[in-house]
Amino acid sequence: MKTTELKNFENELKIRCYSKETIKSYLFFNKKLLEFTKKGSKTITENDVKNYILYMIEQYGAKPATINLAISAFKSYYVDFMKRRFINGLKRAKPEIKEPVILTKNDILAMIDKTTNIKHKLLIELLYSSGLRVNEAVKLKIENIYFEDKFLIVKQGKGKKDRYVIASEKFIKDLIEFLQKRKDTNSFIFISSSNPETHISKRTAEKIVKNAAKKAGIKRNVFCHALRSSFATHLNQKGVDSFHIQKLLGHARLSTTQRYIKTDFNMLNSITSPLD
Repeated sequence: MKTTELKNFENELKIRCYSKETIKSYLFFNKKLLEFTKKGSKTITENDVKNYILYMIEQYGAKPATINLAISAFKSYYVDFMKRRFINGLKRAKPEIKEPVILTKNDILAMIDKTTNIKHKLLIELLYSSGLRVNEAVKLKIENIYFEDKFLIVKQGKGKKDRYVIASEKFIKDLIEFLQKRKDTNSFIFISSSNPETHISKRTAEKIVKNAAKKAGIKRNVFCHALRSSFATHLNQKGVDSFHIQKLLGHARLSTTQRYIKTDFNMLNSITSPLD
């Protein structure tokens, strides 16, 4: 149950046009903090916030990304909305530095080949050939595809920004064949089987990709994001400038793009191990 303050906070976020996902996350963490402390918003202290973050780490193994999202939620509510400055100096968690999961082109082609469901095949082709985020892919509409020019527009991507991205000839060809067999008028490409009025969920998309990787004999833990990382890395290996890759991915900072493409597999393959 939301307090009056949290309800007002939710309305403020809506007025500022925050995304539904951000609003949901910010309300979740602030509600959990109040439940944990059994206090009201006006009496929460910095120690309360730190104790709850420690609880997240010790009880649930919260990672830096989750901790930092919680801190952003608390600062938005207490500092920005309630004008309480007590956590102004609260430091963000040191981010984990992980190498992105990169698949080979042969891995991805095997995933596509082993997938018999045409809708699932199209999703894998789209994620890899256009480098979309999973939430952008599942929401893609037919009207956003420029079939003749072989590109598409992502409407209201991360940061509520539109952007144009490339589309492969194979994806366009397979999509046309798929749409010709469809008899509905739904504008979404990837329609939910449980609710034909809307699109598939991100969770469903992740299951599709995981199953495809398993069928292709890939032993690594493959998520949708691995196809996006592979898109960036493979373009970089083909000599595409990182600035153009940044624009295709929709990154606000070039440094974010460089984390995707910093692994030079051509360089690794050119070096012979001393054991060999």
